[in-house]
Amino acid sequence: MYVAILTSKLKSKLPAGIEKAALQAGLPSSSLPSLLENFSTNITVVPGINPEIMEAVGTAVKQGYADSFRYRLFHDCVDLRLTIFKLCLVCWTCTGRILCHSRCLCP
Repeated sequence: MYVAILTSKLKSKLPAGIEKAALQAGLPSSSLPSLLENFSTNITVVPGINPEIMEAVGTAVKQGYADSFRYRLFHDCVDLRLTIFKLCLVCWTCTGRILCHSRCLCP
């Protein structure tokens, strides 16, 4: 599940970040399809690429991964907090009663 969420976030965040960074660094928009196809294999074949654009794309890739991991960590924490909250509700509801497997055994 973790990998599926990370992969889905990367698919949306990574290309958008790479495009934005490359265009801001001066890459012609006509070279974007080639950049997206080759950024992880051989970025030097992209028409109009230069060291500044490569550096900007590298930074955008790192940021895309960081954003995707951050999203997953946030949601893990939310899930954990909800689970703890539910357990607290069970304990509060059954205060002073016998608990068995998160079920209240009330008379």
